[in-house]
Amino acid sequence: MLKSELRQYLRWKGKVLCSVDISNSQPYLLQSLMNVELFERCNMAYRINAVNPTINTARLKNLITSISSKKDVVSFNQIVTSGRFYENFGKLLKENGELIGVADEKIKEEVKRIIFTTFFSKNSAIRYKSVIKLFKRTFPNVYKVISAIKKGKHNTLAVVLQNLEAGIILHNVCRKLNKKHPAVPLFTLHDSVITTEDNVELIEKTIQQTMKKFFDKKVSLKIERWE
Repeated sequence: MLKSELRQYLRWKGKVLCSVDISNSQPYLLQSLMNVELFERCNMAYRINAVNPTINTARLKNLITSISSKKDVVSFNQIVTSGRFYENFGKLLKENGELIGVADEKIKEEVKRIIFTTFFSKNSAIRYKSVIKLFKRTFPNVYKVISAIKKGKHNTLAVVLQNLEAGIILHNVCRKLNKKHPAVPLFTLHDSVITTEDNVELIEKTIQQTMKKFFDKKVSLKIERWE
């Protein structure tokens, strides 16, 4: 609940804090719905049915199987793995005249808002939001899966991805750290793990090991020093 402007004043026993977070985490976690093997490894059928039991997950798996090797899906996965999804999609939006009047330093923030709108708004929003239409044109098969999961209950995708994020960060990363290194201070903020400077390398290593268990790929991490 603390305003981000005040974080620079926080200390732990006089020590500066640092956050280690997953770059473009929501698009990155969406990969769990673009590949059947990842779908099963991340236990997505259970997560989806816990939120919306009306979704036929067997049918959804068939859809995922049919699109997983499509060019736009492969491209999407490559971009989110690089950690530069917001920058890449921002460039595309700018080329299509969607970010007119947005200052350069605000582009990433605006792109993030647009992506969240695409992922989490009602499917009907595409009728009047040109940015969602652009996402659909760029990643048509990714959008197929997104809209299938949101059908009937549009917040399903948001809850499912948040549940996966919590499962990875809280129940895997933090649990492992707390068990092996109980003296290390740990705080969480969404997909971020916050600790003191001297423990950043340990946090990075643990997140990488955990994410590889779920996704096979090295994740791009961002380190922010709160000072």
